[in-house]
Amino acid sequence: MLENIALIHEVHNHTPVHLAQKEAMEYLIKIESEHIAYKRMHQCNDIELFCIMVIRALMTKEKNIVLLNPLAILKNTEFLKQARETLSILNDEKNIIILENEINRFYYEGMKALDDIQ
Repeated sequence: MLENIALIHEVHNHTPVHLAQKEAMEYLIKIESEHIAYKRMHQCNDIELFCIMVIRALMTKEKNIVLLNPLAILKNTEFLKQARETLSILNDEKNIIILENEINRFYYEGMKALDDIQ
């Protein structure tokens, strides 16, 4: 997973491998997930894979990140709650926009406004 995260930085920003992996590890440490750094995709659960995708997006130069239908990835509301907490820890400078189908609106009812994680 560490290589997977770092690859985006290496290819798009021409960052040396050791620096890209160092930054990737810093993100994982920030969310107390360094234990997944050397796992393969099939060894990770849904929330871990979601976090990898978000960290990859955070390592790009893009200012806006759009998460489309996160429940399709996370599959349950407990993971969604954990993902929202993780986003608030990881993100300090990008606009994260979550787009979800109207049919899943009941999952979000009673939750803190999604705008709070932007």
